[in-house]
Amino acid sequence: MTEANGWLFDVYPSNEGMVVWLLDVEGKPTKLVDRYVPYFYVSGGRNNIRLLGERLSRIRVPIRMERVERTEFWSGKPLEVLKVSTPNLLAYGHLVRVAGRLEGIELFNCDIQLPQVYLFERDVFPLARCRVEHDEGKVRAIKALDSPWDTHYTIPPLRVMGL
Repeated sequence: MTEANGWLFDVYPSNEGMVVWLLDVEGKPTKLVDRYVPYFYVSGGRNNIRLLGERLSRIRVPIRMERVERTEFWSGKPLEVLKVSTPNLLAYGHLVRVAGRLEGIELFNCDIQLPQVYLFERDVFPLARCRVEHDEGKVRAIKALDSPWDTHYTIPPLRVMGL
């Protein structure tokens, strides 16, 4: 296990997972990959959920579907939903669009861009100083060393490029 420290410079989805770029104190970039698995929730009648399962299973990416109970945001009441997840980050948007096209289906937790969801779920933020434990570039743990509420913080060693 190796440890990397630096500022969280960029995150974006790829075929491998969520790509995480760190800048160290000398400004040297390090590329790491986190095997992040995003998910969204679906509610609807049994027939609609069955039809959704059939349509999603035709898509040639690994998909996991499981029934779970969550709290509905506005009412605070429990709601049984289908949790749909995939380790293929580049197919995530397509799965959401397929689900969204069906009548009688309601989607939850799918309208925020994956990099933002990743940052929220990992409790990190752009340009935060972070400690990342990794094996050969694969993220095992990431922890922010800064707080988003800090008013006095170290600025990363950014450079300006002109064209």
